[in-house]
Amino acid sequence: AQLLLKHQQLEQALTILKNLRELVPHNKLVLKLLQKVYLQLDDWQELKKLLPILHKRKILNTFERDKLELKILLNSLDHLTNEATNLKEMLGVWHYQIPKRLHFHPELVWKFANYLISQKAYTDA
Repeated sequence: AQLLLKHQQLEQALTILKNLRELVPHNKLVLKLLQKVYLQLDDWQELKKLLPILHKRKILNTFERDKLELKILLNSLDHLTNEATNLKEMLGVWHYQIPKRLHFHPELVWKFANYLISQKAYTDA
């Protein structure tokens, strides 16, 4: 899997890593390599699922977890805003899916405020 990853054969590496994870679900190397593949594939949904496991297994420390979580959330917001999600739904995402500890992160606030302004929701922005 590492060799495939090195040669940018991401789909093949992913298949092997998923099979390995079924055999050894807590193996740190397998989990770390899965993280790398998902990042390179921009698979934010799978990264979101993997994130708590990476932290629990101490593959990521709290700082690294927060950094990856922010990256996942920023990409999720991009995806939602590109889908023309309605304002009520986006406010729900902000209040219920984004952790409170990240509500003051400048990049996240900027991206969300720009979305609100684009929807002419000035009071919410």
